[in-house]
Amino acid sequence: MNLRSALPSSHFISIVSSLALAALLIFAADRLTAAPQQSGTLAAVATSTAPYQDNNWQATLYEIQGGNASSSLPTPASPETIDRMLAAAKSDNVTDTISKSLYINLANAKSQGMGDDIPTQNNIVADALSRISMQPVQKTYTQSDITVVDVSRATEKQYGNQVMSVLHAHTVASMQQTLLAISMASDQHSDAPLAQLKPIAHDYQALTDDLAKIPVPQTLVPFHLLLLNNYAKLTATYADMGTFIADPIRGLSGLQRYKSLTDETVRVFTNIAQAFAKDGILFTKDEPGAGWSALSSQS
Repeated sequence: MNLRSALPSSHFISIVSSLALAALLIFAADRLTAAPQQSGTLAAVATSTAPYQDNNWQATLYEIQGGNASSSLPTPASPETIDRMLAAAKSDNVTDTISKSLYINLANAKSQGMGDDIPTQNNIVADALSRISMQPVQKTYTQSDITVVDVSRATEKQYGNQVMSVLHAHTVASMQQTLLAISMASDQHSDAPLAQLKPIAHDYQALTDDLAKIPVPQTLVPFHLLLLNNYAKLTATYADMGTFIADPIRGLSGLQRYKSLTDETVRVFTNIAQAFAKDGILFTKDEPGAGWSALSSQS
């Protein structure tokens, strides 16, 4: 397996993720703020002390918007009221939560005579994005989780060959299969193809486990720990990417983290390749470690 086949295309995923996530947020705000409205604002809720229930958040919003035809701006809702409404809008579905929070914050901004200026809109989107929670990793690796050996030409070469052998052994953990599953799910608007992500995630976890078994020369320990923890985080993104249809923003968020982690992981591999070149560690074309020379030449 080629090293880069285990990692997604940074350029492709960057474009797809950024555009799609931005489009979803804009669509959500436009769709929700276009709901039937009168000329009012959040003023009526400012003095309310009743707790907000998750099942009536939108009805409450419509109710407090009604009946004020005055040309002057009424008193905006208090920050505490807005916080209670945002809390009530929260659910396990990130897309639903963000859509509701966009609506609430935009309606609040409008009640204060804002909402159309770029800084306010940026703040509203930033608040919405802050509500995306990352899937936690199962394990964080430290030096106590690996075997550290003395530095020598022999141990460095053995390390280089073993790392590449592990990558070659895990062909399911690949960019192509990951993006294919997501692409098919998007084209078919069905979550059925996303079932293919589970075995890919399992192979990424197996790859990480095998990398943790390799004896690591002392000077390469920091790089190796970065590899282990990046692959652990990559594995965790699959739970989020698996929601691509049911919870699109969560799925896209997972895809973006996948891209970011990929960029960092490629840099780590490049740094290891540079260390080999600096120490004069060479691999013949019939050795698994031959792939390091390609990375070193691209640095």
